Amino acid sequence: MIIKFNLLKLQKKEEPVVIEKRITFIKVYLVLLALTLAGIVGAFFYYQIEIKNLEKEKVEKEQKLKEYQLLAQKVKQLEEENEEIKKRITTILSLKKLQGQKLRVIDSLFASIGNNKILFNNLNLESSKASFKALSVDLEYIANYLNTLENNKELFKYVELKRTVQQKKGVLNYIEFETEVGF
Repeated sequence: MIIKFNLLKLQKKEEPVVIEKRITFIKVYLVLLALTLAGIVGAFFYYQIEIKNLEKEKVEKEQKLKEYQLLAQKVKQLEEENEEIKKRITTILSLKKLQGQKLRVIDSLFASIGNNKILFNNLNLESSKASFKALSVDLEYIANYLNTLENNKELFKYVELKRTVQQKKGVLNYIEFETEVGF
């Protein structure tokens, strides 16, 4: 018996194999193309929704910004009103402090006369000083009166004798003097 060995390779038909490879390549290509298009469409819708959300957020933040700007204006206005009220309070307190000061000055001017024989002719009262003209029969009365005023340091800052003139009317001799006191 004879045994034959065929050492040649069998040739296969390549055409049917090639068609299957092309079909699988086209299927894979179409699937990838479909996935890519689906991804593009999905991304488009996702970004459209994201844009709408961001626009809503922008509108909300602009509204909050307007509210905060109005609030800042109100705060600024309240601070200005607060400063104005502080000024009014300090003015009222200073006026209240000075309210009775002129009356105390006048009272002190007349109370300081005491036993001294002095007669006021003219009294001029200003915001921080008072000047007056008066008559007396003796220089000693004038000196005592001015010393009494000078000793009242809490009310008067200074006492200044401006001028003295000795006059005579008939038998009566008197001294006219002018004084300024600061308070």
